[in-house]
Amino acid sequence: MKRKPSRQATLWRLPAFEGIKHRESITDLANPMPLEPLLIDEPHACHDFHRQQQSASGKDGTYLTSRDLRDRLQKELLTNVSIRVEDTDTPESFRVLGRGELQLAILIETMRREGFELMVGNPRSSPARKTARNSSRWSGW
Repeated sequence: MKRKPSRQATLWRLPAFEGIKHRESITDLANPMPLEPLLIDEPHACHDFHRQQQSASGKDGTYLTSRDLRDRLQKELLTNVSIRVEDTDTPESFRVLGRGELQLAILIETMRREGFELMVGNPRSSPARKTARNSSRWSGW
């Protein structure tokens, strides 16, 4: 498939856009009315991700440091809009919030297959879930 710069997309052509960020709209120049933003449910499950601290670290994976872990989680934020990553009181751990345990389990398994060694805390319910449930309509973050 070849790429050619073009100012318009015709029938049966697949346009590719660059420079568009999350929550931005593509509109017609003659009628610039943006679409309503999609509402995404508040994350309600969370895990604490820690770098591997046991004596056997480095035998199974290649990414061992908390910097590698932070970079991978930041990369995940670019494509997965339903998770959030928060810093904790220590620089070696991060709180990852998602929509459920299955979503976070898939992220953990993907990272393990990519060569990350990490420790994951027990799943917890996010405190933000209580505020989203009590409000009549949540408008996004």
